[in-house]
Amino acid sequence: MEHLSTNVILTRGASFEGRLSFEGIARLCGRFKGEIVSEGVLIIEPEAQVEAKIFIGKLILKGRMKGEVKAQQGIKLLSGSEFYGVLDTAQLYVEQGALFEGASVKTMKKKILKKEGAESSK
Repeated sequence: MEHLSTNVILTRGASFEGRLSFEGIARLCGRFKGEIVSEGVLIIEPEAQVEAKIFIGKLILKGRMKGEVKAQQGIKLLSGSEFYGVLDTAQLYVEQGALFEGASVKTMKKKILKKEGAESSK
C-alpha cells in the first residue's frame, strides 16, 4: 500500500481564492474559494469554510462547504458538517448530525451500468 503524506494547505485564520491542485492528502482549516483538482484525499476541517467546484478522489467534510463536488472514490459528510450544493459520486456517506442541502447524483455509477449493459448485449 502506498503511503500518502498529509499536506496542510490552508491553516486556520488564512484565506485563499483561486485554483488548487495537490497530490496525497490535503487539509483545509481556513477559508477557500475557487476550484480544487486532485486524485487524492481532501479533508475539510470543522473550522473551514469552502466555496468551490471540486474534482477529487475522496472528500471528507467536517466543516462547511458550498458548491459542487465530483468524487471518484467517495464522499463522507461527518457529524457537524454542512454541505450546500451538488454531490456527484457513486459512494456517499452522510453521518447523523450532518446537514446536506442540495442534490446528489451518480453519473459515475450510470456510466458503469451503461458499460455493463453494452457488454451483456454482445
